[in-house]
Formats: sequence, structure tokens, C-alpha cells
Amino acid sequence: MGKGKILKKLASGIMAFAVTLTTLSALPQLEASAAPATPRMIVDMNNRQGEIMHGASGFLYGFSSDGVPTTDLTTPLKPIVLATKGALGTEHPYSDALDVAETFFKSGGQMIQMYCSNYYAIFGPRPDNTQYAKDLKEVIVPAVVEWKEQWKENHGTPEAPKDEFGKIDIDEAIVYLPINEGAPQVDPETGVADNHYTFYESWKLYYDAIKEADPNAAVGGPNDAAYGHWRPGSMREFMKFCAENDCWPDVQTWHQLDDGEGAFTRYPGEFAEYRSMCKEFGMPEQTIVINEYATMEACGVPGILIRYIANLEENNAYGCLPFWHQANNLNDLAADANEPNSAWWFYKWYADMSGDRLAITEENTTKTGLTGVSTIDDNKAVSSTIFGGVDGEATIVLKDLDQTPSFMGATKAHVKLQAAYFKGFLGAAEPETVIEGTFELKDGNLVIDVQNMQAATGYNLVVTPAAEEDLVEPPLVSRYHEAYEAEDAQLVGGAVMNGSGGYYASGRAFVRNFSKTAGINYTINVPADGKYRLEFVYGNGIGTNRGDEDAHKPVNKIYQLAIDGASEDMLLENTMLKDWTDIYVKYVDLTAGEHTITIRGDSDALEGEVLQDVLYVTYVGAQGQPVPSFNTVFEAEEADFNTLADTAETAVSVHSELSGYSGGGYVTGLSVNKVANGGGLRWAVNVPESGLYNVSLNYQSKTETTANIYVGNTARTFDGTKTELSLPVSGQWNEASVAVYLQKGMNIVDVDTAAEISLDYMRIQGSARSADYAETTQAADTVPESADTEDVPYYVWKVKADDKGDPELYQENRTVNKTAVTTTPAGTEYVVGRSVSGDASAAEDADKYLEFTYTADEAGVYAMQIFHSNDEIFGTHGYNTKIIDKYACVQVNDQEPKRYFFINSLSKDTFKEKTVYLNLEAGENTIKVFNDDSWSVLKGLDDNQADAAGLRRGDSLSDNREPLSYYMDKPGNIPITNSLPNISKFIITPSSLSQPLDTGDDAHKVTIRTSEGGFAVADKNAVGDNGEVTFTITSEHDVQRAAVNGQDVELTNNGDGSWTYKAANLQNDIELQVIFAPQAEENENQDALIANNSFGTGNTQGWAIATNGSAQVETRYFNQYDSEHYLKLSGAEDYVAQLSQTVTVPESGVYSLDFVMKNLGLDASVIGEYNSLELTVAVDGKIQAYQMITPSSGYQAISSLMNAARDNAEVQFTLKIDAKAGFEAYVDDFTLTKSDIERESLAYFVDCGDHDPSTLPDGEVFGLYNTVTDQLFKEDPATGKQWGVIDYLNPEGVNHGGESKGAFTRNTSPNCNDGQSDVPSKTTNYRYAAGQDGNAQILEQIGEMYVDYKFQLEPNQTYDVEVCVGNNWSNSSPVNIYANYMSEKQLAAAGLAEQSSAFSVLGEKVEIEPKNYQTVSGTVQADQDGFVTINVRRPLPASNATINVNYIYIRQAQDLQEYLDLLNSLLENVDSLDTEGLPERAKAIVDKAIGFATEVAGSELTENDSVVVNNAIEALKYAIHTVNSIPDESLLYFVDCGDHGTSTVSKGDRFGLFNTKTDQIYGADPGTGKIWGVDDPNGSSNGPGLTNDEGVYTRYTWAHERDQEDQVALDNLDKNITFRYACGQDGAGIDPRYVTYRFQVDSQDGTYPVEVGLGNIWGNSANPTVYANLDTDAEVLLGENLNIPNKGNVTVTGEVQAKDGYISIDVRSSDATINLNYIKIGVSASQPEAALTGIEVTAPTKTEYEIGEKLDTSGLVVTARYSDGSSRAVSGYEVDFDASKAGKATVTVSYTEDGVTKTAAFEVTVKEKPAEVTLESITVTAPTKTEYAIGDELDLAGLVVTAHYSTGDEATVTGYEVSGFDSSTAGEKTITVTYQGKTAAFKVTVKETEKPVVTLESITVSGPTKTEYKIGEELDLTGLVVIAHYSDGSYQEVTDYEVSGFDSAAAGEKTVTVTYQGETVSFNITVKEDTASSEQPGESGKPDDNQSSSQPDGNQSSSGSQDDQNIQTGDSMAPYVGTAVVLILLSGLGIAIALIIRRRRLG
Repeated sequence: MGKGKILKKLASGIMAFAVTLTTLSALPQLEASAAPATPRMIVDMNNRQGEIMHGASGFLYGFSSDGVPTTDLTTPLKPIVLATKGALGTEHPYSDALDVAETFFKSGGQMIQMYCSNYYAIFGPRPDNTQYAKDLKEVIVPAVVEWKEQWKENHGTPEAPKDEFGKIDIDEAIVYLPINEGAPQVDPETGVADNHYTFYESWKLYYDAIKEADPNAAVGGPNDAAYGHWRPGSMREFMKFCAENDCWPDVQTWHQLDDGEGAFTRYPGEFAEYRSMCKEFGMPEQTIVINEYATMEACGVPGILIRYIANLEENNAYGCLPFWHQANNLNDLAADANEPNSAWWFYKWYADMSGDRLAITEENTTKTGLTGVSTIDDNKAVSSTIFGGVDGEATIVLKDLDQTPSFMGATKAHVKLQAAYFKGFLGAAEPETVIEGTFELKDGNLVIDVQNMQAATGYNLVVTPAAEEDLVEPPLVSRYHEAYEAEDAQLVGGAVMNGSGGYYASGRAFVRNFSKTAGINYTINVPADGKYRLEFVYGNGIGTNRGDEDAHKPVNKIYQLAIDGASEDMLLENTMLKDWTDIYVKYVDLTAGEHTITIRGDSDALEGEVLQDVLYVTYVGAQGQPVPSFNTVFEAEEADFNTLADTAETAVSVHSELSGYSGGGYVTGLSVNKVANGGGLRWAVNVPESGLYNVSLNYQSKTETTANIYVGNTARTFDGTKTELSLPVSGQWNEASVAVYLQKGMNIVDVDTAAEISLDYMRIQGSARSADYAETTQAADTVPESADTEDVPYYVWKVKADDKGDPELYQENRTVNKTAVTTTPAGTEYVVGRSVSGDASAAEDADKYLEFTYTADEAGVYAMQIFHSNDEIFGTHGYNTKIIDKYACVQVNDQEPKRYFFINSLSKDTFKEKTVYLNLEAGENTIKVFNDDSWSVLKGLDDNQADAAGLRRGDSLSDNREPLSYYMDKPGNIPITNSLPNISKFIITPSSLSQPLDTGDDAHKVTIRTSEGGFAVADKNAVGDNGEVTFTITSEHDVQRAAVNGQDVELTNNGDGSWTYKAANLQNDIELQVIFAPQAEENENQDALIANNSFGTGNTQGWAIATNGSAQVETRYFNQYDSEHYLKLSGAEDYVAQLSQTVTVPESGVYSLDFVMKNLGLDASVIGEYNSLELTVAVDGKIQAYQMITPSSGYQAISSLMNAARDNAEVQFTLKIDAKAGFEAYVDDFTLTKSDIERESLAYFVDCGDHDPSTLPDGEVFGLYNTVTDQLFKEDPATGKQWGVIDYLNPEGVNHGGESKGAFTRNTSPNCNDGQSDVPSKTTNYRYAAGQDGNAQILEQIGEMYVDYKFQLEPNQTYDVEVCVGNNWSNSSPVNIYANYMSEKQLAAAGLAEQSSAFSVLGEKVEIEPKNYQTVSGTVQADQDGFVTINVRRPLPASNATINVNYIYIRQAQDLQEYLDLLNSLLENVDSLDTEGLPERAKAIVDKAIGFATEVAGSELTENDSVVVNNAIEALKYAIHTVNSIPDESLLYFVDCGDHGTSTVSKGDRFGLFNTKTDQIYGADPGTGKIWGVDDPNGSSNGPGLTNDEGVYTRYTWAHERDQEDQVALDNLDKNITFRYACGQDGAGIDPRYVTYRFQVDSQDGTYPVEVGLGNIWGNSANPTVYANLDTDAEVLLGENLNIPNKGNVTVTGEVQAKDGYISIDVRSSDATINLNYIKIGVSASQPEAALTGIEVTAPTKTEYEIGEKLDTSGLVVTARYSDGSSRAVSGYEVDFDASKAGKATVTVSYTEDGVTKTAAFEVTVKEKPAEVTLESITVTAPTKTEYAIGDELDLAGLVVTAHYSTGDEATVTGYEVSGFDSSTAGEKTITVTYQGKTAAFKVTVKETEKPVVTLESITVSGPTKTEYKIGEELDLTGLVVIAHYSDGSYQEVTDYEVSGFDSAAAGEKTVTVTYQGETVSFNITVKEDTASSEQPGESGKPDDNQSSSQPDGNQSSSGSQDDQNIQTGDSMAPYVGTAVVLILLSGLGIAIALIIRRRRLG
């Protein structure tokens, strides 16, 4: 059989429960399983959770210096909290809270938390707590108080603010954190630092010290490393201490630094417990700040960080990204000081979310899988969802979107999906738009299926209303964008793959070890000829030494990059650490097809500190064309609607009434709230280079006005550069432009307008002409002539020990040259910063400044780029590199100098740029750059450095106290030596121009967007005016539609599978959209045998249905399986439904019937009541399967096997549902396929390392339990069995990203060196140990190389195993192969002394020939939990070694007779079943099952009938389960102590109401959830290892292991025979011996009857004593020294009162052991009535009120708590609320029950009732036109209506009505304007005379372009525009003018006159002598700002003699003067006349 796709197979099981009987030991258990499901995230669009908090937008040490990172980069993230170094801190040289406060607050920050312990020099300081309290009180806090007072002096207070900063309550905003992760808290008496009582005392000391020194202080804590940290009392004990000792934190802080399922299960409970404790202790609930969240690996990785963001949002808490890596990079969100990386964009999307957060439910995923946050903003009419966390595919559902205000009744919506791919930490990156289009809603739900997801990628889904004309068609997708993992490339030489460590690497692996001969070879494949961007994510840590600042000399590397053999230099700038990755970008032209890209090093030796991580290949444009210049449209409706400063509510709103807009609409309201007052629009604009850009606004306006464009504002300051842009009147969409300077990277751009306009978008466009306005000065030319340039002296501070061992500072003198040259290929010359030392008088010392001049054409603001480098560090740290940002002062003329910090560039040869703004005078300006030594920081030495310097260690206070190193309890005292950074050059550019730049051939952008199914390219990326472009389209199927600028066009079919389209005479941008014809959808009904198997016909055709209820085929989305249709069976009354079909199978053999079913109830949340769900299968009239199905609320897979003994056999299957009213069954996807009996004996077949696990190798079949050939250890997607490869250090695996669909982990990998395609042989594929030979973590934790697989089977069963291992690379031999093995290090970590009883050796030191493979076989036993682990191991350490594992078989061989023996044995057991008490229907089911099984047992059977026998066995299992599952309603518990078959009870006994197992270890019952079981404080044990043993064993109590035969455990023994005994307690010296059981009961203190059975089977357990609730005040003695006869039994009984809802049975004895047989706990005969003990309230939704407003109790929930531990929601409560005055108001809720009254309270805010604003009057400014002729229409142009309000405010309004105009008669007319009931009037005159003759009044000219001539040249009128102005105010361009006065015969200034219809106007030109020119032909000097002029409508004009061109692109011509073609057919003549009418738009 050739290798092909295997049809989806559902589980072959039928039961939703597992039953194990002694006689079933060899039979695989068949179970129903959950159907395979895609991860799905459901957003409930109508379940709003309150306003989005942006709580996760916080940073720990993310800001390093003032302005680093820039506010342009930080403000868009809307930060809330900054945790950073406390005032005067010396642990780090950066991020002092008081230094960075202004930058943070400018960014919009609200709280700064100060790590006060950073005052000390060393991480983890250990001053004693009295010393620290003293330092806080006398040093640290006073410095902060002084700073705060100065702040208030400068900025004011919230009561009297002087500016926006003054509105911050600085006392609340600055929070002291005295403790970080438990330190410092040393007891001064004992020296103990980890005693939790000392912690409390220390906290109180510090709290009081801070409050005493700063009474207004806010103090945060406890700031634990985890919630409750290491304290025995966890958080509760600390909070209780704080409540009792008046030291309650003002802000509650702790850290959440863990990842994984457990962590995200735990986190919500932490928040809930804290809030519950606040209520319990009667203390205020404070703001929660998780000021360090996320693991080291998560930082910078959007797809991981989303789960932390969601955790904080869902729990209403704030958080800070952690400081694992570097300061100054926004905790791995910033690529540079002003450039974003991928993670920045993800947090930007998060910050952009506005409106209400929505409830989310994730399905078919884990807590660390698919996660998201979603919002809806009704004002913006947008819903945003960020998500990520899974590989492969996922479904995002916006449930009931059509029920939201913005989408009410919608049937479609516009969708944009963006992706932020992980591309390293230092690499500047932009997100990709991966999907955009209009989607149809399904039942009102928007369903987006996202394919090819990467778990590290973050996604942003933006949904807006669709326009009526928007087509629902295949969405547009991103251009080609592919990731190629380095570890999947060909490794050459000594290059090796390693798994990522603390820093994330793409795919969690990378390649290192490069040399001249070692490296990697990528093979890439691109779809079309074009220009591609290659982004190499790399790391370079060469030269880094973070522990020695003098030895720290980072190096940039020059590697060799070859593309198809052509080699070139590849500059890899230093990244500090090899793991802290950057991007090397290369643009290259590639032809369609395959290409080879190689990377080699530059040294002979292998370099391990350089890595290659991943290569991204992206199509960017036309082949052979320049890289497209920056030209991006920013939609107005997607901008931030500013609500800053005094603007509490935006006046900006989104509209769609006007036609022709782009995107999702346009906005109005820009003139209401000005930017200066916090209003307007805001965009974050990221540009690739610094320079001038054209900023264009596309708008409509009824009045001439101006727009203000601001660059560089923040959240609290609005003093950025401002540029005015004139906006002429325009009734159509029109672009107006101006040139504005933007810095490289991020720019905040704000816009407002003077008058009302409609704004569609802002465009930012680059131009090569920007360089013409930039003037560069090399830094080397700025060194004063008098300055020293050789051996310039400088010094650094050092410390040595003085005579007493104390530190003594001294200066170490050094020298450096003034200039140097980089080692990079460019050889950049620069001024060495160390040669320009810091000094207070530096500005007067020529050796200490740089100076140059710049001549400004006019006074104004100019931008100066400073190119700088700096690789210095200052001090050492364990993991936070102590980099420093240097600073410089810039002084212009005599102005005050300004200080600027420059980010550390990591290498002296890496120059970055910073833009600063200068105010220059017209003419020459002197610019001076220096360091004034005004900023300083101190450091200390770490332990090793202090010891090396001979510094005295602190005295020990006691023998218990370790002496301290000098700086462990002291601040640093070594000052930094200031100097300039290295500087290479300065570039100065005007901040704006009065006109836009000429964009030349880049004027019009060429864009291509397509759907999936083809590709399109253009021959140009941009064109100039009148240019043309040709598109070429190729398709996999066909082209459905093509459009240019929104208008459909016809493509030219070339007949070779391609199409072309040519557009000419372009006057604006052109976008081609191509919708390819999608592949035809497959018919839902795919089964070859079952008719209408998925109900795809929309009805029940082909099925026989009999029901007294309802049978409907439906398509509701949330009930669908994996196709559109399904069948729903239900009934309004009790009903029976039978669904059946008869099918003829063509061939004899075993067949499998499979389908899926789910069940719901009336309220669609719980399953309804039912009697039975039965499946019957008959072949040729004989029943072969009778199965009972247990309902499932989710689709479960049902499967049944049958045997057709002949060809053309007739198979009939019937599904019968007997149910109560409201029970619903949904069925779908029936299949009947031929099976293989071998599958029943083959449990697993694993093709290890298979690249396509959905397919099988030739000749192979899946096992019973697996439906894929390879996977990570998890549930099989269909069978539900757990199995797969285990990577102990990376269980979740890694995202691969290549073509392979295989399962990858960090340390094991499918072989990719031979390609990643599927192969047909199981011996060709293999999984290998990836990079384990050099992995220190594996050596330390595992101690061996490993490739391990784990399989879920049956407990203690034996299986035949075959394992194939290979030696493909000749480095994989020998190997050891075990089952259920643990290495010595694994055993030690698990606390085990030896291997488990299931351990076995399959082969040791197995030798494998090179390039060959070897198989080993053996028999293994599953452990007591039912698992077998296959372990392939090799010893470590090792070099260049690995393991190859090819395949694994696990078989369970059985023949027909074995099945029959099992069936007959079961029938014997069934005869003894006690069916007394069974309901009649249940008894009928049992009887039917027994009858079916009896008939099968008596039939003549063939070998294939083993499947029928197995069906009979399963039916009997169900019968037994049915009988056994009926509990004894008089018992809460029946415990058969020591039972070996805990799933069954022996004859004569039944389970209790609270237990579904007969014995278990203390924990939750698997069926009832009640807590009970044997409780051994010494833990569990593996037990004796009996076969088929379900018994439970603890360290010192065992189930009686002699209840066995031939090592097979016995079941169904009488309860007085089985027992649990005290095992080994006598030998361990435990006296008295013990056996204890604990039970949760249903009352806190009810009384229960108890019966305990004990025995003395060995004669050594005669005298036990039995207690209940031993050692409590509820203790009861049930029996003392019982004197049990030898081999006898005794029973004790009694009444026991519960203690706090629990009962314990405690057996004690001094005999050798104890034999405990059974325990019964009866139902309480009399339970005391539960008394009301308290109430809790969930506050209502509304928490803000106005004075006098009544309480809105919507959402208020009152929960009553009772003495028995129960609770319930109650009504009938009373509420006391006083809203008579403003402020915080306490609402008291009272509830009375049985005379007991309890109260609870919550707070709301009452605000002053705002003064009622009423409209008092309106006034009008009359329109421009006030005189009319009879018959004229009213012209309202110029009409302004102003509304006047009672508050004194006034505003220009629209939406008024105008009446009273009548031009039918002459006279004065009164026109009335009405607005909201108020009126005003103006008058116009209608004259008798006819309309006045429009006469020409004047003409004006602009241009021409050429104004200078040489003698003899002819006049050039290019650019001349002549405008005629008429008496009615209109104007138009004219061409039939005359020109006179030009004479070039002689030099001089000439006047040229233009004459048109008698009107004249003149302009001057200059004729010069013909002298030699230094310019080349066609060149011009510095551009003239007036080189192009605009018509009155703002559009640039063309030549006066040039006709308009006919644009052939299908563009909408509304904004342009165009042409109209009218075809007139002359009747009878057949003549078509084309009349071309030239239209002119008049004023």
C-alpha cells in the first residue's frame, strides 16, 4: 500500500468511563473520547467586564535615563506603573526613580515604585533591620521628601496645579518599596535573614521609619518573589500582622515570575484570596501591582506575554514587565532608544484597545495555550482582540457580534488581522497584516479561522462595521513572508544546534560555532521574481565581559554571506550576549524558485558566542527596482482620539455618510478640543530614517481653514514642533501636504484643525529630496584647533583598602587619542568620548567641548541628529548588565545648555543616532557640545572584587551570623567618571518646510494585495506623474475579481496561466487588488457507504427516523462539529427517537462505524435527564454490537467494530435515545470504513520523528490508541490516550516554523538535515537528541542523554515492545534501552532510592553499525498508573554524540479464544450480580446486555469475530457498572480498606453517596469531588507491583499484598477479608502504629453513625484502639484494646460529631501491626440547622453617582454564609445608601434570617451634580452670498451657526435647519436658522433683474518653473498657471492667454506680461551672461521652497499648455479635474460622435 492520507479515525471506544475487572486483565479498555478539536477562543460580545485597564503596561527598570527610551516610544504604550531603583541607589548605575520620573510621567505614567533596598551596592543586601530603618528614615526618605517638595514648587499640586504634572498627586504617585523578595531583613541579634517572624518585625520597622520621615508617604509591599513567598503563614499571616499592627500596605505588591499550567491556575486564586482577606480583616482593598511578572524566556515574546496580560486584566491588577535582561530597552520591547521591536507593537495594540473589556472563554487548549484579551469601543465602532500562544491553527469567535450597538443587526463585518512575529530583541521590526477583508457573520457570530500560527507570535484582530457595498469574498492576505529556522538549515563544519536558555530563541533553538569553514546553508524557495527582504536574526557576544568593566570590549564581527555563491560582508553588530538577538537586514533581487544562502565566520577557530536564530524572507516589491520609499497611510478612525489634559471626553467621532473614503470611515470634531488642551487625533508613526517627510491630510471642508501638525508631544506635554497646513475649501476628498521632520523610529504626531473638517487619513511619504535640506558636520571637524588630540589624559575612580581595611578612593590616570576609526568596513572616523571629559566648566575649556557653526536660512526650530556610540559598563551584576547611558550638553549661541542622555550602543563601533531640537537664529549659529559633570552615580564592589581589594569584612554579631562583605550593608561610594559618548557626526535639518517635497518618480505608490491562491507582481514600486505600471498575475485556479483603486478592471489573459494589467498616465497612488477563485469546497457528505453521512443535504434524506419528538437538520455555529450541518434530536415532552440506516458493504472483513454526538439540556449549559442512549449494530440481521453511551456536553467520538463475514453483507445500525423533555442530542459525521483486526492487538505504532504525523509509512497501521504517528506527550487527538515524546526540560515543546509538521522539543528533534518532507519508510525517519551533548542543564538535572516516549496503557499489564534505533550520523552508538527507567539524578530529584517495580532492561550498550539501524524487543509491564515509558539513553558528558530512535511498536496479542474465555468469565460474574433496587429501565438495559452477551458466547465464531466478542464484553462491563454504581442511600461512605479493585464493590455492598472508589489516598473523589481517603503524613509508595492491582499504598500503610494469585491481585473478596495494615512501622520505630482515614461530610458539626471493621489475620494485631477525630475537641473513643481473636474480626460502632465538616477514623496500636477491613459512615440522622454566620456582597456594576441619585443595584449579589459551610445567593436584603454629599459613600447591605441580621458594605463614589448645561441661544454669521436673482437656489457657503450655552461656552454647530428662502419673487427675504429649538435669522435680497452677467475681473499667475535664462535662450513656460477670476467669485485655469515682453538678447531683469481678455499680470525673469556652470545638465542647487505652487484647491498644477491626461486606472475621479465621454448615436446614420467636455470646478 502506498503511503497516503489516513481518513480521520475516531476512538474505537464506546464508554465514557473505565471499568477494570480481574478477568479483563489482558483486554484493552475501549472508551469514548472527546472528538479532535481546534483551540477556540470565544469572545462574548455582550458580556462586558468594565473598561480596559491596560494594567500590564508597566515596567521594572525599563527606563534607564531621562529620555532613554524616548517619550515617543514610551507614550504610545500608555504605561501605568514603573518600578525602579530607589532614590540615592547604588546597586545599579541607571534608572534612579527621581532621574526618570519626568520622562515616565510625560509618557502618561501614574505610579513610580522605588526599590529602596537598591540604596546598597550589592544585590541581596544584608544590613540588619535597625540599620536599614535608620538609613530609610535619615537618608533615603528625606532625599525623596526634598525632591517631592521641589516638584510641588515647580508644578503645583492637584488642588492648585501649575501645569499637567501638577495634577499628579506626587505623594500617592511615588511609592516606597522597603523590601524586595524578602530582603533586607537581618535580625541584629541573631544575624538570621530568613526567619519569617523577623520579616514581620522588619516590615513594621521600615513602614514606621518611612511614615515618620514622610507622613504623606505611600508604602508598598510585601513585594514577595511569589505570593506568600517562603513564609509558613503565606500571605495571610503577613496581612493579619499588618492589620493588627497598623502597617497595612498602601499598595499591595508581589511577583508572578512562573509559567506553566500550575502557575496560571494558581494566579487567579491569589488575587481572590487577597481581596477576601481585606474583607475578613476589615481593611481597605489596595491597588494590586504585580511589579515583576513573566519568566525570563517570556520577555520580548508576544505569544507568551499575552497570557500574563490576560491574567492581569481579568483579575483587575496592574503589573510590570520584569528586569531579567537589560535596562533602557523597556524590558525587551525596544530595539533602540526610539525604535520598536515586535513585542513593542503587541503592547501598542494592547494600549490602543479602548472601551469595555469582554469576557473570553478558551476551549480545547491549556492555560498556557490560546489566550487573549478583547474589547469593544462603541464610540469608535471597533472591536479589538489580541491573542496568541499556540502553534498551528485556532478559531477566534466574536459571539453575538450583531447584538452590539456598533454592529446591531449586521450580517457582515470588516476584519484586519495583524501579526507581530518574534524577531529578536534588538531588531527594529514592523508587524504584518496577514488577513484583511469582509467576513459574513454566522448566526450573528464572527468566526475567524487562523492558520499557520506560531506560538511566539502575537496577533491583533480589529473588527469594524462593513459598508453596505463591501463584498464578502476571500480575504486579502500578506505578501510572501516565510521563516527559515537556523536549526533546520544544513549545518556545515563544526556548527551545532543548541536549545535556547534564559533568552528566547525562535523555535527555542539556534545554531552556533561559526568559522571560515563552519556555518549554515539555508535553502529558501520564493514564489515569484522580485525584491526580497532577508532578515537574519543573530546574536554576537564576542568580547563581552560583564564581570570586568576594563576587560569588557565588545566586538562587531564581519561574517561572509553568500547568496547563490555570490559572497559579501555581513556586519554583525555586537549584541552584548549571543542570546540577546538583533537583525541583519539585506535586500536582494531573487528569481522565482530555490536559492542557497550560506553564512560563514571570519576566524579559523569556532566562535561559540555568535549564533544564527532564524531567517525571515519577505517579498517587498518589483525586481530590479529600488526599495520602495516610505509611503504609508494612517487612517483617521484608527488613531487615538485624545482625552488628555483638560479634554475629559473626545469630540472626535467616526462617520461613513460621505462616500469615497478609505478604510473604515472618516472622523469629524477636530476643531472642538485642541491638541494643546489634550484633544485632537494622535498617531504613532514609525519611519525608517530621519529626515523631512511629506505629511498629507486627505479631507473635505466647507470653509478654508488650517490644520496644525504637532510632532513630539507626550501624554502630559504639548510643546512639540508645530507646523501649520493650509486647507482650502474642498467638497471632495483632497490631499493637502507639507514637509515635516521626523526622527528615525517612532514619532508621536498630533493633529487638530481651526475649523470643522472631515478627515479621512494622514499620509506620511518620504522623498530623496530630504537630503538636500540636511547639512552634515563630521565630529572630527568640531574639535577646537587648540585642543590636545594625542594622548589626551583622563581618569577613572578606583578603590583600595587603607590601613584599617576600609575603602580608599584614588584616581587611575589613563590617556586616549581624540579621534579613532571604527573597525567596520565603512571605517567611520569619530571623536573618542573619553577624550572629552566631564567638567563643570567644560564649556570654557577647548579640550572639553566640540564646536561648529551652522547658517540658518531663517530663524526657527531645527532638528539635529547626533551619531554616537558607547559600550561602557559601570560595575558588575549576576544577570543585569550594568551598562551606562552617557550624556552631553548642547548649547546654541548664548542659550542655556540642554542635557541629553544617549543610549548605550553595546559596541564602540556601533553608532546610533539621537535627534535633538535646536532654536536657531537666522544666519550663523554656534553649537557647542560638552559634558558638564552635573549628573553622577556611585557603585560598590561585589564580594569577589571587595575581597581582591583587601577590604575589611563586617564584624560577625554572633556565631550564627556569616560575616558580611564590605558593601553588603553599605551604599556604593565609587563615583562614575563622566565624559561625552563617542560622536561621529552631526546632521541639521529644518523641522519643517512651507511646501511639500518633490517626490519625483516616487510620487505615486504601487501596491498589490491579493487573496490566497496566487501571486501578483508589478514592474515598478512607485511612479511619477503620468507614469505607467504593468502588473503580472499568476493563479493556482482562476481570477475571481480584480480591482484598481476600488474599481473593477478587466485583466488580459495571456493564455499561459498568467494575466496582465497595465495602468498609464497615473496621477495618484495605485492599488491592485486581486481576488483569486477559491478552491471548490468539498461536499460535506464524504462517506462512500453511508448516505448523507454529515446531513449535508440539509435534510434527513437517506435516514430512517422514528420519533415522537423532533428531528431537525440545523446549522447553528456553536452546535457544529467540523461541517456546516448536523442532526438535532429533541423533544418538548418525554420522547424516544430512533435513527437508523442500512448499508451494504462490498467486501467481507472488519468494519468500524464512527460518529460524533453531544448532549445538552433546556438551558444549554447542563445535560438534560435521559433514560438511555443505545447503539445497536446488526450484520445480516444478527446483532454484533449493543452499546450504551454516556452523554457528553461536548462532541465525543463514538465507535463500534463489526465483522462482515461475506461480501455484500448488510449492516444495519440504530441509535436509540430514550430521554426526558428538554434532553437534546446532536449527531454528525457518520463513517463506515474497513478496519484491520491487527489494530486490536497493536496498542501503538510510533514513527519517531515523522515530518507528517497524520500519514503512515508504507504497510503500517495505527495502533488502537494512536491516530498520529508522532507527537509531544499529551492526549491523542482522537483516542484521548496520553502518549508521546517527553522532554523533561521542555515538555511543552518548541515551535518549529519550517515545512515539517513534526513534533519538536528543545532537546529532541525530528531529523531535518535530509529535508522536512514526508518519507515512506519508518527506518528513514528518526528522532534524535538535539544538542544534549553540550547542554549543562541536562548534565546537571538528568545526567544522561535521552530520547524517551511515554504511553498510557492498562495498569500493571504486560506488553510486547519493539524499538528500532539508528546510527545515521555515526555518532549514535552504543545506546541503552530501558522501560520505566529513571537516571540516578532523576531518582534523587524524586526522592526515590531505586527503580520502580515496572522497570526492565530491553538492551544495554546496544551497538549499531554506522549508517544502519538495530531493533531490540522484549516484554514490559505498565506501572500501577497504567503507563509504560521507553527510555533510550547514553551517558554524559559526551562530545559530538547523539541518539537516533526510528520507531516503536507496543503490542497486546490476543486470539479469539482468549476473548471468549474473558466473556464466559464475565458471564459467571454477572450471574451473581445483585440487581435489587435497580430502576426498571436500568434493569431492562442490564438484561438486554446480558442477553446479547449470552447469545454471542453461544454462537459459532470465526477469528475476526473477536471484535464481536469484545463488543459483548463491553456490554457486560456496562451492566456491571450500572449495578455497582447504584449507591446505598443510607451511607455517605463505604470504604473497603485495602481493596485491590477500587472501581467495584463486592457482592452485598454498595458505594456510599460520597464515594465512587472503594479505597483511595486522601484527596478528591473522582466521581463526587468529596475529600476523603487514607491519610499518611509520610507520603505514598509504589506498592508490591502486582498485576491488575488498583490498590493504593502509602509509605507506612499497605493494601494486603497477599490477596493475589500468581502475582495477580484478587478482587471481589469479602470486605472482612481485604484489609489495610500498618506496613513496616514496627521496623521504623513508629509507636503507636497508625492507620488514619479522613472524610469530608455534609455538615460542619452534624452527628453521624460510624461502623469500623478490624481483623487479626496474622495474629499480631489483636488489640487496636479506634478513635474518631483524634486529638481534637470532638474526639470520640469507639473501641479500646479490642482483643480480636486470631484470624478473627470485630466491628465497632458509634456516633461521631463532625469537626469543621470532617470526620477522621484513627486506629492506633502497640501491636506489631493493624488490620483495618472497612469503614462505613452513615447519613446523619439529625443535623443541626445551619445558622446564618455572615453575608458577602458583590458590588453592583455602577459605582459612580451624582448627588441625589438613587442606587442602581444591577449586578449586586448578596451571598449568605452558614455555619455548616454552605452558602447561597439571597434576596430580601435591605440597602442603606446616602447620596446627599460628594465623596466616598459606604453602602450598607443588611440581611435577616431566623432573627439573625448580618451586614456587609461596599463603597461607591458620589460626585457633584454638574451644572445643567442648556442651550440658551444661537447666532449666525450670514453666508457669503446675500444677493440672488429670481430662480436662484440658496447658497449657504460661509454660513456659521454658533450655539451659546448656559455655562458661557459656545461652539460652532452643524445639524441645523434653514427655512424661509423663496426666490420666486423679488424682495428682501428673512432666512430662519433653527437648532435644537432656538432660532436666529439673516436676510438676503432677491432682485428683479436677471442674473448678473459674470465678467472677468482679474487674472493671477503662478510660476513658471524656470526664471533664469542665458542670453539667447527661448522662453520656457513650463509650470506657468494662469487663473481667471470672475465677478461671481468663481475662478478657473485658462490656457488661451498671450505672453509678451520676453527678450533674452541682453542680460538683465525682464518683465514678462500675460494678457487674457484684456486683463494683464506680470512676472519677472533674469537673463544672465553665458558663463560656465559647475552643475551638470539637469542639476539644480538647493531646492527652492516655492518650486511648485498650488491652485486654490490645494492641488499642484501642471503646465498651462498641457491638457489633462486620461487616467486609465479605474480610479475614482471625484477629487480631480477630469474628462467625460459622451457617446451620441445618431439615429439612422449609425454614427458615433465622441464629445469631449472639459469640466472646470469653480469656486
